Amino acid sequence: MKNNLTRNKKVTPIYLLLTILFLTTLTACSPKSTINSNEFITKIEALGYDVLDDSEQCRKEVPATTCLYIEEGSVYVGFIVFNSSDHAVAGFNRVKEQAEYYKGSISSSSSTSISNYNKYAQTSGDTYFYIIRIGDTLFYSSCDKSQKHIIDEIVKAIGYK
Repeated sequence: MKNNLTRNKKVTPIYLLLTILFLTTLTACSPKSTINSNEFITKIEALGYDVLDDSEQCRKEVPATTCLYIEEGSVYVGFIVFNSSDHAVAGFNRVKEQAEYYKGSISSSSSTSISNYNKYAQTSGDTYFYIIRIGDTLFYSSCDKSQKHIIDEIVKAIGYK
């Protein structure tokens, strides 16, 4: 009888650990929420940036409903709402390939793909790239490495962090 009690005390922490790991994984893999173009404009303007609309020209080139951007100094941010998630994935891959083109001998990058979410970050020389796809939306940005905090602030403000 004593052996069973001792063994059960050791097993309980293992079950607890496995349960925590399972719940953490389940939460991390749950779909992320997108924002629409009006929410993007509102949140970005609240930060003091002017949002420019290039939707008319953009729709001629990509299957999208809305194409917005910010350009201030070295900071460039684009936000596209595609016609479908599949188009957004293709857009993410295209922008990622363009960023990778600038990879030099001194660069670092990270990539994440979960459920309806892809993220790619790259620093190459003095340039920082940050790309996120959630659902049918694509956020992409580039700036001087010293301005990375601006991109971080924008991504946090729109809830894509």
